[in-house]
Amino acid sequence: MLQDSIGGSALTTMIACVSPIEYNISETLNTMKYASRARSIRNIAKANQVEAGWDDVEHLQNTVLKLRKQLTEVGGEIKAGTEVPMEEEKQKHGNRLIVRLAELQKEHTAVSFLLLLG
Repeated sequence: MLQDSIGGSALTTMIACVSPIEYNISETLNTMKYASRARSIRNIAKANQVEAGWDDVEHLQNTVLKLRKQLTEVGGEIKAGTEVPMEEEKQKHGNRLIVRLAELQKEHTAVSFLLLLG
């Protein structure tokens, strides 16, 4: 059993199952070679970068309001019949806006909750 770090502050454990029986010698040798090669692997840990604005509640609220406005405009045009049936691309864009709005609302709720706790 090898225990070593492949990067950062984490330790990595590898268990190599080997057998003293001559019948399994080739499998045991391959396992030992693999374990030896795996031990030489080194990782470079990088800090995750956070996109600016995601921890700013006001920014998220404004984005949600803007997306809601766009959504109502699209919905209003469809109800009023002022627009010919939307092409497939416009429908896809509208669906993406709906999904994005739902994501932003979830994130806004999570950030608001964290601010209340903090």
